[in-house]
Amino acid sequence: MGARFLSDAEVMQLVNSKHIPAYKLEAMMEKPERGVAIRRQMLSSKLPSPSALSSLPYTHYDYSKVIGTCCENVIGYMPVPVGVAGPLHLDGKQFQVPMATTEGCLVASTNRGCRAIALGGGANCRILADSMTRGPVVRLPSACHAAEVKAWLESTDGFQVIKDAFDNTSRFARLQKLLVGLAGRNLYIRFHSKTGDAMGMNMISKGTEQALSILQQHFPDVQVIAVSGNFCTDKKPAAINWIEGRGKSAVCEATIPAKVVREVLKTTTAALVEVNISKNLVGSAMAGSIGGFNAHASNLVAAIYIACGQDPAQSVGSSNCITLMEASGPTGEDLYITCTMPSIELGTVGGGTSLPPPASLPPDAGRAGRQSGLSRGERTAVGAGSVCHRAGWRALTDVCSGCRPPGQESHDTQQIQSEPTGARDVHKESLLRASCIEPRSQDRAVNMDNMEENNYSLFIEAELSCLSRAFNETLECLWTNLYAGYDANQTLRWTYFIFCICVCLWGWLLLFPHLQ
Repeated sequence: MGARFLSDAEVMQLVNSKHIPAYKLEAMMEKPERGVAIRRQMLSSKLPSPSALSSLPYTHYDYSKVIGTCCENVIGYMPVPVGVAGPLHLDGKQFQVPMATTEGCLVASTNRGCRAIALGGGANCRILADSMTRGPVVRLPSACHAAEVKAWLESTDGFQVIKDAFDNTSRFARLQKLLVGLAGRNLYIRFHSKTGDAMGMNMISKGTEQALSILQQHFPDVQVIAVSGNFCTDKKPAAINWIEGRGKSAVCEATIPAKVVREVLKTTTAALVEVNISKNLVGSAMAGSIGGFNAHASNLVAAIYIACGQDPAQSVGSSNCITLMEASGPTGEDLYITCTMPSIELGTVGGGTSLPPPASLPPDAGRAGRQSGLSRGERTAVGAGSVCHRAGWRALTDVCSGCRPPGQESHDTQQIQSEPTGARDVHKESLLRASCIEPRSQDRAVNMDNMEENNYSLFIEAELSCLSRAFNETLECLWTNLYAGYDANQTLRWTYFIFCICVCLWGWLLLFPHLQ
């Protein structure tokens, strides 16, 4: 009799006695969901609180798409808020951008960026390269012998032998080139291959193994140390991805008219250009950043990847990009901006893209480049690059206009309001003034006047709010002391009452001139 005909308690007993592997529960039950439920029961009994998993949903989910593909030992799924930014105007097309994130204001900030570029006529994007990589490490008996193998791999005949072996493993994988590095008697061979619409790590790994097998036939003393020798490089910061590229390489550009910069972004082109140089270029260089010459590209890449079923860990390399800004136009007041992303690692088939929720989201993005002859993977890379393009300069706009970084402005304000009034009020004006970056050139005086006026208004509003709160607290204190059993003589009570009233009146009179 199969396990599906047993009760949950009987199944758990068989699992505990090792007669049923815990990882096979979904496959052995009549429905995968029952296997997940039994695993949850077994785990709950081992947790400090039996109800610890009660807030983690697991019902109404198609686990057949998960088993053997996405996750093992499943106990549920994690709902993450999904927002949408757009419409994204790209290469004459429009589409919506799904973003899964828990960082407040991120989607709103990206949406404002999309709007500003749409008012400027939209953006254009091109794919520069399409090449996933795998970098195995092999060892030879001596450094001289390793150098001979390196020379053979870099020769036309040697490359063709490896390419034939590699290409025979897949209908889609096509070896483009080999990049060979040598360290002592170790060889690091970086395979560059097109992988169609898939991200392609499994595909290229299979081809690499076959190619190494052929290499050993030509050089029997080749010892394969690892199929992945970190020369790829996958899910780690690496200069080789920044220089040579990995996955899809794309560049996006847009021009924002001066009127849009002034009226929508509330800043100037000169200020944006200066901040981009000082922050994204010089600041990142001072920090020794690899591919981090941007404001917050990883925010956008991670949000899109989670929403669209990509591997979030590959946002490490995929967010590599450099944002450049310059003044343009007849008067030099328009803003020309580009974003170059050399290593966008993604796919539109395989992995989490097969799950129903992500599968329902990417097609809109794919339509952006359908008329251009690009593959679905290339079109998705174009969309991701364009979103990072918008959000990057939008972040600098927030800095130039005196706001906090994206995703923090509203929520930081809530945190400040929950702090003790003394700590907040004393520094309110200094914080507001410190958050502004002074623009240079002849517009400095005008912009400074506007900033000072806005900041002073915020300061007055904050003081009035504090005073109102203090007045309410004083009345509450008076009620407690006068009518809730204050142990003192009659004269002391009325003296205390009059003193508090005088303090409140003094506060109102202090700010009265500013209310005119």
